[in-house]
Order: sequence, then C-alpha cells, then structure tokens
Amino acid sequence: MDRRPTFTECVLLAEHYLAIGQSEIYIDDNSDDVPWHLAASVKEGGSYRLNGPASARVTAAHESGLTFTWHFDFEGRDANGSGVNQFSAEAMLGAARKLPDAAREQFAQMLHDKVLPAVRKNTDNLRDALRKQEGSLGVLQAIMVSVGKQVAA
Repeated sequence: MDRRPTFTECVLLAEHYLAIGQSEIYIDDNSDDVPWHLAASVKEGGSYRLNGPASARVTAAHESGLTFTWHFDFEGRDANGSGVNQFSAEAMLGAARKLPDAAREQFAQMLHDKVLPAVRKNTDNLRDALRKQEGSLGVLQAIMVSVGKQVAA
C-alpha cells in the first residue's frame, strides 16, 4: 500500500524536493510524525458538512525550506448522512492542544467565524423542524381521539 512520506523523511530529502521545485508537502495527519509544534496557520479544511467546515488545514514552515500541510477532521466518518453535527471533542481538543499559541488562536477564530454560524443555522433549522413535527403529532393524536380510535402515544 502506498503511503505519504513522513515529515522526517521529507526533511531528510529536502534538498531533493527543492531541486525539483517542490517546496510544499502534504503529510498524513494520522502519522505520529506530524510537526504540530511548527504550525503557523490553521484554516478551514476541504471537508464541509451541513454548510460549514468539518475539518481544518494546518500549515507549517520548516527551516529546510519545505512547507508542510495536513488536515484533521472534526467528526468521525459515521457522522456522514446523519443530518446533524457530531463533533469529536477528543479530535478537536487533541489537535488544539498540540498547536502553538498563535496557531491555536487562529483555530479558535476559524471555529468562531466559519463553523459556529453554520452550526447555529443548522440547529435553528432542526428546532423548526422539531416544532413542525410536534405540531403534526398533536394533530394526529387529536384526530385519532376525535374519530374514536384513541391509542397510547
């Protein structure tokens, strides 16, 4: 199975990457060899669910001249298709704890500016849908009583 090179492998081969004009390297966030301590930028990632970001993209510059990028998800795969956000506190706080202070502040700002508005809107939509559903339930129960077919709800 192919895999992406690790941070350490890339640093060891930096002169070769730079010689072919490749200075930006995407690394796997599942590796134990991710340079969280060098993170300089945190922005919304490429994954979106329910009209808002569901991942973050982290960028870190290294003294070798290489710039590393990786992503981390806010939710597990089982959230797909559920219609509700299922943020993982473990994943999000775990990542935040690894970030340097400035990058952690960027992460918090991105959550505030990009994620929170979408989650609030989705929450409002779900509340509206629940109110409508409860109204329909009440109508159904009233009709059942009025036609003499009372059953336990």
